[in-house]
Amino acid sequence: MEKFEKAADLMTRDVIVLPKAASLNEFVKIMEKYGITKVPVVDDGKFVGVISDRSVLDKIGSIRSGTISPSRIHVSSLTSHEEGKDYYVISPDTPIERVVSIAKDTEVPMFVVMEEGEIAGVITKSDLLRLVKSDVPIEKIMKRNVFSVAPDDRIIHARHMMLNENIERLPVLHKGIVVGIISEMDIALHLVKIKEHTPTKWIQQHLREALIRDAMKTEVICADLNTSASYAAQIMWDEGIGCLPIVIWKSYEDESQNIEDMDSTIRSILEMRIKSGKIRGYPKIMGIITRTDLIRLISV
Repeated sequence: MEKFEKAADLMTRDVIVLPKAASLNEFVKIMEKYGITKVPVVDDGKFVGVISDRSVLDKIGSIRSGTISPSRIHVSSLTSHEEGKDYYVISPDTPIERVVSIAKDTEVPMFVVMEEGEIAGVITKSDLLRLVKSDVPIEKIMKRNVFSVAPDDRIIHARHMMLNENIERLPVLHKGIVVGIISEMDIALHLVKIKEHTPTKWIQQHLREALIRDAMKTEVICADLNTSASYAAQIMWDEGIGCLPIVIWKSYEDESQNIEDMDSTIRSILEMRIKSGKIRGYPKIMGIITRTDLIRLISV
């Protein structure tokens, strides 16, 4: 079993960074290629802040900025310099107990590990999942009041909800059945593509009319009520996902009324996943659990 005593034991050492003069398009390419949502920003090799999918969602997702091309936007204008909110600077020798304590108290999404003025590594919420050892059933710690959207809701509605409620991911539901999931990164990437590939005069209209179904993921990993916290953390670590919808599995007979009026494409995807054995039935939402919920259970 791996032993984590200090930050150096847990941190990712091969860190992708961006110069502050880089364009937003360069950050987009990193998000698409690596699935990374937060990247340290440097100026002449010196760490100056972090750019994230949330900063793109916040500043680029507004209708007012609709005519600005992503290729003309510099990373510097989207970089957060707020230590304690968007990142926290530590050293390789910082005790893991201290890292966990900060993560619980501040919910900071990234630790930047600095050594002699250089970035030595980073620790993210995903990395901290490796420390979750609790066997408590997730039914006891899940959020039951689930913020969600429907496939035909507008993306700008989801954007506002994420920013106002400080939510990174939203399950997409059809009458309580999980049919997709959408994240800040999904929305940020979709908005950037609209701005990059739409004639200027139509950009604002396309931003207003873009639907959740246009950007959501339909291959959703869910968990049962009796799944243990440690196993949930392992799933999220292995799959690189930030939340798990907690569901009970329903048969067609149980949900026939709700299934019959479901969009045919979405219904076909669900039925194919059931037939292939990827899921055991129609997933009825009961709650949701996030990395932050699991990190609160860490005892070191």
